[in-house]
Order: sequence, then C-alpha cells, then structure tokens
Amino acid sequence: MENTTHKYSKLNRPIYAHKVISHLIDHGEITTVEMRDLLGISHDGFWYRDLLLYIWNKIMDLAEEWDEDIPPMTVLIFNKDGKLSPNGCAYYADAETQPTPEQIAEEKEFVDMYDKWDQVLNAFKADIPDKE
Repeated sequence: MENTTHKYSKLNRPIYAHKVISHLIDHGEITTVEMRDLLGISHDGFWYRDLLLYIWNKIMDLAEEWDEDIPPMTVLIFNKDGKLSPNGCAYYADAETQPTPEQIAEEKEFVDMYDKWDQVLNAFKADIPDKE
C-alpha cells in the first residue's frame, strides 16, 4: 500500500480527532510524531496544537451538554520527548509540572472505564463535513 501524506487542514479536524480518539481508546497514549504518522500529516510544526485544542473543546462541550465527566484524552498525547505540553500539564497540576506516572495511569483507567466512547466518536463524526 502506498504511503500518502498531506498537509494539515482545519477542515479535516473532525476526521483527525476521530482517528486520534479511536487510537487512544485502543492504545492508551500517543506521541505527536505517532499522531502525525497515524493521520498522514506531511510536516512537523505546531498543527497538533490546533487539533488538541479542537479535541479538548469538543470533549468539554460534550461533558457540559451531557452533564458528565468525559476523559479529556488530550492529556494522553505526549511530545516526541515523552513530555506533555504545558496545556496537558495544567490539567494535572500547573503548566510547568509534568504528571506523575500514577496520575497518567489514573487517567488511562478513567479512559478504560468510560462506557460512552461510541457516543463521543459519533459526536465527532457528526462534525465531519459532507463531500460535495
């Protein structure tokens, strides 16, 4: 199979988000490099910040709409050096402090125990633009 890559497009955020969340549900974590490869993104840079913000905001909106806690998922996406971004760190403590292995394990357990991933994935699918 041919390996094709493309430039990041904000129009594809719902598709990208769906793929990343599916991966996190199955595997527990991902690095930004692995995420780039998973999505077929052709370049480095800070495109992932836009995608992480999109995923974070969508999950927080769903949590508010459904009146329940939903694992934020973006706190399981690590930089290529194995560290979380300052935004990911802020979820656990503050922007400067990396989470402990115990905190990460707790978050992975929250992901494993959450039983409405199909609904979350469907909400992201609903944002995928129709091809005309």
